[in-house]
Amino acid sequence: MSIRDVISKWVQTGELALLYPAFDAVPMVRYVFITDEVAMGLFGPWSNSGEENRFGRARAHIDAFISGDLISARMPPSKSVSAHTALLDDRKHEVWEMRARDPSPGVRIFGRFSEKDTFIALTWAFREQLETDGDWDAEIERCKKKWRLYFQTFPPFSGSDAHAYISNIFLV
Repeated sequence: MSIRDVISKWVQTGELALLYPAFDAVPMVRYVFITDEVAMGLFGPWSNSGEENRFGRARAHIDAFISGDLISARMPPSKSVSAHTALLDDRKHEVWEMRARDPSPGVRIFGRFSEKDTFIALTWAFREQLETDGDWDAEIERCKKKWRLYFQTFPPFSGSDAHAYISNIFLV
């Protein structure tokens, strides 16, 4: 059984869903699979219109990834805050974040790659909560735990540089 088979199994059970672009005319060049937790953030219900706006922007951010738009990426040791998608320190964890920064402070969507251009979005957090709690390590561990729930012994994809993970990027 391959990791693709496992993804397919979870999609069939409804535990994971392939996220399609919000507009039918947008091509799917890269793939994002989402958990129920991420789906609840992206599709609501939201507590207020501010949350709805923030997740609407996050959705547009993910759609840029899916459609194959040129995006910025960062891998450690870079500390660029302007990256669209970034591998968090320490590299050995293979936890990435998609950074929807507008409106500030934005939403972070955490996940791992199963292969090049295929992102499994597992968890999310508001940026200000991460700053207030100051516990990025806890979010990394939560993401890794969710990965193990779905993929057990399958390791996440690992590459030598950001181009190995995502096509059509520039490094920051």
